[in-house]
Amino acid sequence: MQTQYQEAGKGNVGWIENKLKELKNKRDEIVAALKLAEAEVEKAQARVLDKKKIIENLTVEKTEKTVQISRLQSAFLQNQSEQNYFQFVGLSAVKAVLDAKNKFGGKVHGIVAELAEVDEDYRLAMDTAAASSLASVVVEDDETGRHAIEYLRYNKLGVATFLPLNKIRGRFVSDELRSVLGEQGVIGLAIELLKFNPRFEPIFSHILGDTLIVRDLAVAQRLGIGRFRMVTLEGDIVERHGVMKGGWRGKDRNLSFATKISLTTEEKLREYQLQIGTEQQKLIDLENTLEKHKGELMNLEVESQTVQHRCGLHIDERQNLDKEIAGLDRELSLLQITPEQYGALMVQFSKEKTMMVKQLASAQRRVEEIGAEIEDFNRKEEEKKQRVFNLQAQMQVKQNEVNNILNNRNDLKIQAAKLETKQEDLLTEAQNEMSEPLVGVVDRNPVVVKLEDLPTVADSVQKLKYQLSLIGGIDEDVTAEYTTTKERYDFLSGQIDDLAAATFDLETMIEELDGIMKTKRAVAFKKIRKEFDRYFKILFGGGTADLTELYGEPEEEVVEGMPNAEGQMPVNEKIAEGEEMSKKKKSEKVLYGIDIAANPPGKKIKHLNALSGGERTLTSIALICAILNNNPSPFVVLDEVEAALDEANTQRFVKIMGELSTHSQFIVITHNRVTMHAADALYGVTMSGDGISKLLSVKLEEVKNEK
Repeated sequence: MQTQYQEAGKGNVGWIENKLKELKNKRDEIVAALKLAEAEVEKAQARVLDKKKIIENLTVEKTEKTVQISRLQSAFLQNQSEQNYFQFVGLSAVKAVLDAKNKFGGKVHGIVAELAEVDEDYRLAMDTAAASSLASVVVEDDETGRHAIEYLRYNKLGVATFLPLNKIRGRFVSDELRSVLGEQGVIGLAIELLKFNPRFEPIFSHILGDTLIVRDLAVAQRLGIGRFRMVTLEGDIVERHGVMKGGWRGKDRNLSFATKISLTTEEKLREYQLQIGTEQQKLIDLENTLEKHKGELMNLEVESQTVQHRCGLHIDERQNLDKEIAGLDRELSLLQITPEQYGALMVQFSKEKTMMVKQLASAQRRVEEIGAEIEDFNRKEEEKKQRVFNLQAQMQVKQNEVNNILNNRNDLKIQAAKLETKQEDLLTEAQNEMSEPLVGVVDRNPVVVKLEDLPTVADSVQKLKYQLSLIGGIDEDVTAEYTTTKERYDFLSGQIDDLAAATFDLETMIEELDGIMKTKRAVAFKKIRKEFDRYFKILFGGGTADLTELYGEPEEEVVEGMPNAEGQMPVNEKIAEGEEMSKKKKSEKVLYGIDIAANPPGKKIKHLNALSGGERTLTSIALICAILNNNPSPFVVLDEVEAALDEANTQRFVKIMGELSTHSQFIVITHNRVTMHAADALYGVTMSGDGISKLLSVKLEEVKNEK
């Protein structure tokens, strides 16, 4: 058989060898094409990187141009604002002189306000003291001042004050003025509080040489109004001739020692405008170039992706060829094996087949075992469920029996009362029938005799016998009825005793349950009180809240027994204990309500009606949350409970719901955006364009992740 197989395969060897050669040649072609494509990919990626670098540089340059334009615009607006400012305060002439200072050979030094510095603590006082001279222009000499005035007149630029250094003389400080420098409230001489170039000392001595800075008007009054020129730290001024000037000073735009004038001419502003326009045009050109490069980058990326896709196709084709070549190689090797090699392969294949069959059988057995285990587990689980169901049914039956006993208790009392009445009637009737005739005979014939009256007694006996014969014998029906009634009474008495014992057992059980319930209720109530106060403080931001149990007297319950045959109440230990228990219950007060005390921050509330609608809502929410914290429910449905709350209180309410949501799932009906924002999922009804209402659900966490 092996020889026949090999002979049949020899004819295919040549075809397989030719096919292998063809496939290998095709693979070589694909490998060469793949190398070219990979080279193209590298070049394309290099061009993409270069283009990205160019775009990055252009973006940086664009940002720099934008910043530069912003700076130029800010400088332009600032200088324009300064010009408007000087026009506003009437100093356009001063500004014109300062802008044209180069025309005067550098002999214009500036205005008084910018030639000195002063500490911020004294600036208001110094500005007030030198107010009339702050805008004066300091020039080198009177000749320069004359040329400046002629320049203003010729160009119709306004009027300015000039202080020539060669003509201005400082003021003399008197000994009287120096004598008060050390007194309390005196700050010092105004000129000594300034910082300036010594070259300008005559100017500042002329303006402030005899001016004294004091703390306030009270100090000035103590030193003497009209004695010196004094200025307070608040800007009030007292002149030597007694004039006082002061009051409230708002924010104004007057000159100050903090003013620094920029010497920017109209030509400079026009230069700024021209430079801004040039830079803006450069920015536009830069943006156009940037967009062009971005378009080229997009094309390069598309080209790179196309080449990469072509490379992927070549790689897949090469892998398929490799697999086909490997398969043909294996087939060729099989066709070229010797009979001995073929036999060895068949033996190996047989062993592998046997091993696989064993593994398959083992796996099938394992599957059957697992299936049996699953069935056994399901059966046990079903038995447990059935047992739980049966226990629940039994418990329900027992509960129904207890309820029936409790419900029939009043019926038994009514029946007992009827039996008592019937028993009393029967006893009365029997006593009347049995006792009354004999009593009448005795009453009418008292047996009080003496021996000497024997004949008379004999007559009396004869008479009594005669009367007895008239009465006749005792009726047997009456005796039978009495016996029957007595047996019925004894039977009912036994039933009453049994009922009394059962009632006692039930009351004992109820008392035990009441004790357990009271203990658990006390623990729960204590926790609810604590949590109520805590949630109240969270919702109100403070305040106090408390709960108080209200107790009252219980309603009286009359329980009567039945009399026995002798008309006496039966003595039964169970009944006696039941009566004792009833007396004990009557002495205990019963819980009939809960009182809520709520005092928001800053309020003393005696009744809940004094709270506003929002405050009552917050108080109710605090109580509900306290109850849920003590005994969480799986689901809690809230219907617009926060409708009366503002945003801040709603946020506090949402925070508490987040805390309670670890144990309960909240379903909230709301129109409040704050509540909806805190929800995990939103469910609503929306109407589409066709007018049909549809349910809509949104999970906020998924929306956030998508963003």
